[in-house]
This record gives sequence, C-alpha cells and structure tokens, in this order.
Amino acid sequence: MQLFWVSQGLVTTASVSEIADWSVISTPAEWAGKGQEYFANKMYRLAASCFERGGQDLKARTASAYHQMSKAKIQMLRGDSRESRLKLREATKALDQCAKDEYTAGQTQSARHLWYHAATCLELAHETREAAKMFVAAGHPERAIRSLFGKGLMNDGLRLFLANRKKLETAVEEELLEYCRSYYFNKLDYGFLPPLFDFDLQEQISYARRNNLRPQLEHILKENKLFVELARLHLEERKLEKALDCFLDDFCEYGRSSSLGEGVEVAIGYAENIFGLETKKSPESLKRLKSMLNKLKPHKLALQPRHTKELSLFHDLLDNYQAVDWTWADKWDQSNPEERIPKSIILHLALSNMDWLVSQSSTNDYELRSLLEAWKTYNALIAPIFEVADPSRLPIAQQLLGFRPSRPDLYINTHFIVSEESVVYECSKQQRVPIQRNSHGDMLFPARWVDKLIRDGLGMPLDRRLRRFYDRLDPKNRNSLGTYTLKSYNITVPSKSMSASYPGYLDRLRAVLIVLDLISPICHARLDSPQSGKPGPLQIWIRCLFDILYPGNGMIGDLELDSICTSSRQSLITGLRTCVKEFLKEIDSSTNSNIQFSSLIVGYSLAIRLVTPDLGTDMFKFTHLNAHSSSAIAPPNNPGMHSPLTGDFISSIFDSNDATGLTEAANVIRNASEASVDPIDLTTLVSLIEFITCDMIFHIRRGLMTEHGFPSLVLPFSWARLLAERYCSTHKTPARDAGSLPDFLKSIIFLSEELRFNSARNWLIGGTVLPKQSDMVQTFNLRLCWCIAFFLVNSNHQLDSADPIISSLIRVSGDEHGRVHKNPCQRFSLVFDQETCV
Repeated sequence: MQLFWVSQGLVTTASVSEIADWSVISTPAEWAGKGQEYFANKMYRLAASCFERGGQDLKARTASAYHQMSKAKIQMLRGDSRESRLKLREATKALDQCAKDEYTAGQTQSARHLWYHAATCLELAHETREAAKMFVAAGHPERAIRSLFGKGLMNDGLRLFLANRKKLETAVEEELLEYCRSYYFNKLDYGFLPPLFDFDLQEQISYARRNNLRPQLEHILKENKLFVELARLHLEERKLEKALDCFLDDFCEYGRSSSLGEGVEVAIGYAENIFGLETKKSPESLKRLKSMLNKLKPHKLALQPRHTKELSLFHDLLDNYQAVDWTWADKWDQSNPEERIPKSIILHLALSNMDWLVSQSSTNDYELRSLLEAWKTYNALIAPIFEVADPSRLPIAQQLLGFRPSRPDLYINTHFIVSEESVVYECSKQQRVPIQRNSHGDMLFPARWVDKLIRDGLGMPLDRRLRRFYDRLDPKNRNSLGTYTLKSYNITVPSKSMSASYPGYLDRLRAVLIVLDLISPICHARLDSPQSGKPGPLQIWIRCLFDILYPGNGMIGDLELDSICTSSRQSLITGLRTCVKEFLKEIDSSTNSNIQFSSLIVGYSLAIRLVTPDLGTDMFKFTHLNAHSSSAIAPPNNPGMHSPLTGDFISSIFDSNDATGLTEAANVIRNASEASVDPIDLTTLVSLIEFITCDMIFHIRRGLMTEHGFPSLVLPFSWARLLAERYCSTHKTPARDAGSLPDFLKSIIFLSEELRFNSARNWLIGGTVLPKQSDMVQTFNLRLCWCIAFFLVNSNHQLDSADPIISSLIRVSGDEHGRVHKNPCQRFSLVFDQETCV
C-alpha cells in the first residue's frame, strides 16, 4: 500500500531529521483569523485560545463567556437546579461585562448581541425582571414586555411599555396598549389607567362605554364627580332612584338648576308610568315612587312652578288614587301640551271609580253633568290614540301607557321597551306576543303588537264603563238626569197616555244627547273586540236616541235643543252630528243585511233632524251613486235589502233634494217585508213607512199652497212639525215624485198581512223578538192603518169605495177574510170615503 501511495505521488517520505526544518511560527493575525473561524463554528474554547495567542483579549473573553453560556444552558437542559441557575447567572455576568466593554469600544451591535444572550440566560434562570432589562438593552423591548406579561408581572411590564412604547411598531404598540387597558379595567385597578389614556378622562369614559364596562364606567364617573353623566348611565339601566340621587348630587355639588330639573323629570316620568292609563300600580312601585318624591322635598323651593304643581299632584295621588275627584282636573289646561298628561291621568283615575253609579243618592244632576263633561274631555284627550293606525309613535301614548322606543334616535322603531306596570304588558299575557329582552333586561315588544295591545288595553275598559253607565241608571226617577235609565222605556208596552212630549221626555232626551256628546271624540273607534259581535257604545246610544225621538205610538219627538240646554247647544249639535255621521259610515255591507237595513233607517232618521240651512246636508249623504231604477232591486228571492245599493235607496228616500227618491220606496218596503232569512226590526220599518207617508202627502199637495206658503194638511202635530223643519222654505227644494203611491200602498198591505197572518215569520222590536200574540202586532198594524188614512183625508179629490186608498185601508184594517174587525183596527171598519174617515 505504501509503495502504491508513493508511486502515485500521494505521499512523501522523509526522515525525522528533515521534518524539523519544515515548521513555521504563526503570526498574531493568523491566530486571530483561526479564532474567528472556530468562533463561527461555535468552538468557543478553541476560539478563546486562538484569540489569546493572537493578542485579542476582549474577543478571547467573549469567546470564553460564550463557552461558559453554552455549558450553563446544556446543564439547565439536563435539569433545573440551583447549581444550573447559578451557572447561568455567572455566564450572564461574563456576557454583560463583555457587552459593556464592546459598547465602550464603540461596538454597539456586538454589545447588543451579548446582552441578548445574557437576557436569554436570565430568562432560563427565571430572572424575568433582569432578563427584561437585558432585552431592552439588546434592543428588543417587545420581547421584554411580552416576557413580563407572560409571567404575570403586569405592573413591571406596564412601566416598561410606557417607557419604551415609542420604540415599538405602531401595530404592536396598539395591541399591547389595548391589552393593558383591558387588563386594568377588568381588574378594577384604576390607578394605572390615566397614563394608558394619556391622562385624558374623556378617553377613559369613551373606552368604558365602547366596551360596555358599566361598573368601571360608574366608578370613574363617581370618582370624578361627573354626576350628570352617571345619572344618564343609571337611566339607561332603568335605575331611576340612583339616577335621581345623581342629579340631586350634581345640584348640591355645583348648584346647577338644570340637574334638579332633570331629576324632577325622572320622578315625574316614573309617576306617569305608575298612574298611567289602566296601569296595575303594584305596592312596590308605589313605595319606590314615594321614596323618590320624598327625596325632592328638601329642594321644593328651588323647583319650577310647573314641577311643583306636578309633584304636588303625584303626592296626593299616592294616597288617594282610588278616590280621585274629577274637579282636580280643572286646575290643568288641556290646551297646554305640558298639562295634558296630568289632566288625562286625573280624569282617567276619577272615571275608573264608578261608585257614583251605585251610590246615586250622593250624585245630583249638576254633579253628574259635570262628571259627564269631564268624561268628554278625557275622551277628547285620548282620541288621537284611536285616530292613527300606529299609535305607538305618538308621544302622548308613550307617556300615558308606559312604553318608549328602543332606539330614540330612529324616526321609526320596530320595537318598544314596555314597562311591567303598563296595560300593554298586562294585555300581552292573554296573547302570544314574541317578547325579547335587551342587555338591560327590558322587555322589547314588536311595534305592531304594541299598536294592537294599545287599542285592546285602552279601548275595552272604556267600552265596559260606557256599557256599565248605560246599564246602571235607575228608571224610577224620571225627573232626574242622574237617575233616569235611558233604556227604561219599553216600546213593546203600549201606552194610551204616551205622546211626543210625555213626562220626562226632555230629561231623557237631554241625557242621551249629553252622552252622545261625551263619546263623540272617540265615536270613530272600535273599543271592544270586533269578534265580540255586540253593538258598540255608539250603536247603543244612537239607537236609544232613535227610540226617544220615534216612540212606539208613531209620534215624532221634538229635537229643539234650545229647550233642552241653551248653554251647550252648539256643543250638543256638533257632538250629535259627529256621532250620526260616524254611525252611518260604520254601517258595514258585510254585516247581517237586516241589521244593516235597520241601521240605515235609524241613521238617516236622525240625520234629517240635524239638517238645517246653516249646517247643510252633504255630510249625511251615504253614497254618491245615482242608480235608482227598479232594475237595480233584486227579485223577491234575493231581496234588494241585500244589495249594495240599499244604502243609496234609503239615502234617497230621506234626501229632500232628491226628486226621484220616493219612487223606490215601495220596492224597498216590499223587499224588506219579503226578507225571510233574518227577522226584521219592525220599529224601524214602520217608522220608515210613516216618514214616506208624511213626505208623499206633502208633495202630493205641494201645489195647494196657503197664504202662509205651505199646503193645508191633516196630519199629527209632530208630523207637521217635522215637515216644517224640512221644508221651511219650499222654493229651495225640488218637488218630489209621488207617483209611486199605488205601489207604496200595496207594499203596506203586504207588510200588514205578513205581520198579522204569517205565523212563520219572526219580527224584532229593537233587539227583542216580537211575541206571536202580542198586542203590539195590532198596535203596529194600527199605525199602518193611520198611514193609509192620512192619504185618504189629504187626497186632492173625492174618493169612493173603489179607490185604491179606500180598498187598501179596508184590507189593512180587516181580518184574514175581511169580515171581522177587531180592536184596535175596528175604528176603521165604517170608513168608505174622506168624510167618514175624518
């Protein structure tokens, strides 16, 4: 092998004596270069020896320090012990000294490297604070701060962060700043917060609000005596008592009257919620309100007069809300927007207690009239709530019914915060309302549900009170408005002494007119549930007025309001016109056709009594259709009263300006008589016949004017008075066509025979079924006889027994076979011409 290597020139052989001449002594530079090579390959001990031979003392010490660091770290990896930590600290000292020497020598970068390694040693030795300082010296402040935060040394890390924050990158600075802010807010350590916000208090408050740190925000505001902002914070959380305390603290601290005013508004707003319309008034809420009002007593002299007045009212209501006198409302002006709410509350509480209906002896006529006037005022105050489609948007509804927008900054809110005292919440218990809760625990109701619950919660109790008032009046004392039952007169009982001005007539009429005036502000509102099927208060009282003006004896009552109440005549007229107009407008074509038919007669019978030259007629026109031909009337198997044009025909009959209005009268009467599906209200039907009779007679004799400009007629006084009211100036109204008289007489005959001889047919008197053998059958038939008799005595020419009028009277007054004439129709048994009739 040797020979092969030699032959190939791979090795050279020489004697030992020759080798000594080959050695060369290295220069210091060569030793330093070799040390640098060893150092780069992490052979720190060899590097240190080379640096020493090369005269590089600092580098030799540095290499020795690195060698010492390497051994210490390896020992730490083998196990964490006191000895291993000691070795790391010794290595750190060596590295630190070298770094200082490097830094002194101007080798900043080398010094930083040494400090960095020294920091890692301290970090391994669990000397976190010292390590952080070394990291900062090495130019790594982020590493230093994070190491302190990582070990839970937040205060040290914060101080280091504040001292070196400008050396950090922007994103890193913002991240660490947010971390510190969040930490100290959540730890409730407020002493370190100011420097984190550059000592800007508003920044601290904004941060707490932005991050929903409510307890911390409350503390900051309280410590800095920002009572107004603290009060508003409590208001957001519905802590009303605390809010009031803060406003009062601000007033006491700084003397700001605005703060006192806001505090009073808080108490008043809560009182409005407690005493609002139909609220439940729990003992807890009353106790809380009393506490709030007592806190304001020491500041009474500093309050505004309006606030003093309202607080005094709520003080009184605390102990007397179940026995409120409606005269308290006289102190409040409803034309002043600021006083409408207290006035509404007083009137509602006064009207809620209806003990005066039970204890009638303590309520005289004057007191009752005053109470009804107060009731009308209350209805006028709450009427706007019923007039709009979305009452939840009305401020007055929000104040009176205890709810508020969830987002006051929005014009339209989809949800509202509802108080547990509110009637809206109480009504929701009976419905499947999708209720939510916000972050403060407030109940959120959808706006559409709030609108519905407002109408239910406010309308139905008012409906019950109006019905109770209708039901509870005493029929015994007919001379007293306060004790006269408005429905005590039973038209199913005939009375010989009854007349158009029977005793107690004016009292009864006055009472109904006052009540209609009372409900006129809210007559457009449906107070009870549409599914109830019951007539509303407006329908009840309108029918009551009709029964008074058109009693069962066929006379027509006087509606001269000057003789009833001169002081409030205009108000009564306005209220009555409003109610009648609304009554006609609410007649629904989808309802029972017979009810619709009767309602139209009732409505227009009252409307004609209110038409005067100064008031006009246009507001009572039911429709504007002009289809009055007989072809528009359905055949007998589909009576015309079921037609949508029924309203037009009846409207035309009552319209004195409609020249052809009477031409369809016979068809309307006959179709109504033939309707067999539902019973017909005989009272209204016969009243309509009497009205048509009166009008036809006038127009038949219209050409026979007397010296007073009015034809000479033979009529009951009350009928003649009605004609005088309607045709006081005949030249202003057209002559009406009365050519349908023969057909009209046939319709009367048909109705009479149906009434007397059709035992399968049911009739109504008001809402009561007419008994088959009732004397009222003969009474109504007698009224039909009188209608024909008046045609007879007012005829323009002499009539004989063959005339349709005479034959009609004979048929209506006779029995089924035309032979026996029974009481009361027997009085017409010998009538055969005008003279015998008279």
